[in-house]
Amino acid sequence: MPFPPMPTQVNCPQCNTRFVAQLHTIVDVGENPELKEQLLRGEINYARCPNCGSGGVLSAPLLYHDPAKELLISFVPNALSMSAQEQEQFIGRLVQMVMNALPEEKRKAYFLQPKSALTFETLLDTILEADGISKAFLEERRAKIRDRKSVV
Repeated sequence: MPFPPMPTQVNCPQCNTRFVAQLHTIVDVGENPELKEQLLRGEINYARCPNCGSGGVLSAPLLYHDPAKELLISFVPNALSMSAQEQEQFIGRLVQMVMNALPEEKRKAYFLQPKSALTFETLLDTILEADGISKAFLEERRAKIRDRKSVV
C-alpha cells in the first residue's frame, strides 16, 4: 500500500501567498521506487509559490524505507524544534504505519531500530552508501562542488 503525500497549507515567505503543497512523511521505495530518485534530486517536499515563483524544501519529518536493503532512516529537521520525546513518538507512529502495511512475514528486526539522520545531507549519504557509494567518493564530490562555487 503506497503512502500518498498529504496536501499541506503553506505560506510563501516572500509574498505571503497561501497555497497547497504536497508533503511526504513516508518515502517507501518498495512501494514507490521512483520516490528514491525524486528524494535524491531534492524534489520531495519541495514547494514553489504559484504567485511569485519562490521555492524551497519544506521542513518536515521524514521516514525513508527501502525493504530490499532493510534500510529504515528517520530524519527530523532541527528547524521543527521537536523535543527528543516528540521526535521519538512521531517517528514511532510512522514506523508503525509502514509495519502495518506489510504482511507479518515481511516485518523484520530492522524496524525496531531505525537509523537516524541528523541532517538532510546525512540522510542522502546513508541512502547512497547503501547503494555502494563510498563516503570518500561523496566527500570528494562535495569538495568539487564547493570548489566550483568558490571560483564564481
